[in-house]
Amino acid sequence: MHIGDLSMNFVDLSGSSRMAALMDLTRELRGCQSPYEALLMYTRYLRDANPGRAHIVLSTVGLPPSEYRMWRLLRDDGTEHFELTNPWDNLQLPIYSGGVLAKVIEDATPLVVHNIDWSDDPHFAELLGPYRSMLAVPLFNEGLPLNWSIVLTREPTYFTPSHLEESVMRATLVGSLLGSLHVSRELSIASTHIESELQRMARIQRALLPEPIPEIPGIKLAASYETFGQVGGDLYDFIPLDENSNQWCIFIGDASGHGPSAAVVAAMVQATLNDCAPFSSGPADLFHMLNRRLCKKRIEGSFVTAFIGFYEPSTRRLRYASAGHPGPLLPSLIGHATKFLDAAGGLPLGIDDGASFNDETIHLRPGQTVLLYTDGISESRAPDGNMFGIEGIERSLQESSDDADAVIHRLRASLLAHQRGRRPDDDQTAVAIRVH
Repeated sequence: MHIGDLSMNFVDLSGSSRMAALMDLTRELRGCQSPYEALLMYTRYLRDANPGRAHIVLSTVGLPPSEYRMWRLLRDDGTEHFELTNPWDNLQLPIYSGGVLAKVIEDATPLVVHNIDWSDDPHFAELLGPYRSMLAVPLFNEGLPLNWSIVLTREPTYFTPSHLEESVMRATLVGSLLGSLHVSRELSIASTHIESELQRMARIQRALLPEPIPEIPGIKLAASYETFGQVGGDLYDFIPLDENSNQWCIFIGDASGHGPSAAVVAAMVQATLNDCAPFSSGPADLFHMLNRRLCKKRIEGSFVTAFIGFYEPSTRRLRYASAGHPGPLLPSLIGHATKFLDAAGGLPLGIDDGASFNDETIHLRPGQTVLLYTDGISESRAPDGNMFGIEGIERSLQESSDDADAVIHRLRASLLAHQRGRRPDDDQTAVAIRVH
């Protein structure tokens, strides 16, 4: 064959049955879905490639030197003396020590052994006594429960260094694949476990939300809660501050970050909130308590933005404070601009244990709506990168009816229309308060 200035003569290997068998094995191994399936295929290959010989597979994982488990022993007459169980699921096989096989495997080195004498072997003198020559190759792959492939023949000096070289190359190929399949299997098991735990965590997190939403005289509440992943860092709560429900704490918060770490911080905040709220004198005082607790816990760079309102049904008075949280919207009655409850601001929680907070007060009027939200809503983006923004929230409020549920429904519909199928980059939570 001539290519440019190069001249090459290709050697015809079509007549090599060993090469053909090895290539067939390679192709078949690539289609295996588990290390056990690949191992069974390899043992069948050994049987077919070495007819009239005995085959042994040993495991030394987790055992001291010179101890082993016998995973397979197939005699040259086809008799199977050990059941082909899955070694990745069954590590309860008997453990052997001493004898010929223990001596062979003690240095984890490929070996050709001639003129074997089994007469003093404590385990296999009778079973393996007729076999006089051995080819022993370790499968060098950390983490595998199978480590040795051994071929035996009755001829005293049959195996040669050439046989050993071929076996080592073959074992390296198979060992590498078995290792990859084993790692893939372990990752799949771990992924399934993590997914199960995340689902359980998500169920627990949603169970912590107020359900059903309480009925507070004079107002109607509605909420929407959507996490970026299975769990998130947003939270909201409604807590009665006395036995007669004369005053209620209305809370919304957003722990920085996403996923399980943010969810853990949010759970800490919620537990502390329910513990401290009944003993606080107002929103600012409650923020001081929450902030000191979080700073004391040293939550590794995390922080929480939040808004707290103390609402008195008898007077419609809403005392509020904010810790770095977006100011709730207060759409005015017809003809006036939207207002923001942002007069009482402070640092997010968990940053500075000496941070100060202050209260502001507003009296709500019949027909008014207050919308609390996290920045995952205002900062949500369309596929072209445009943010939903405060303007998007305002538009949804202008088109809503007087019902709190309708306010939340319209907000969600507007948000989904804006995102146009794009996955949100953050958790999205909103609470609507509608005054009767």
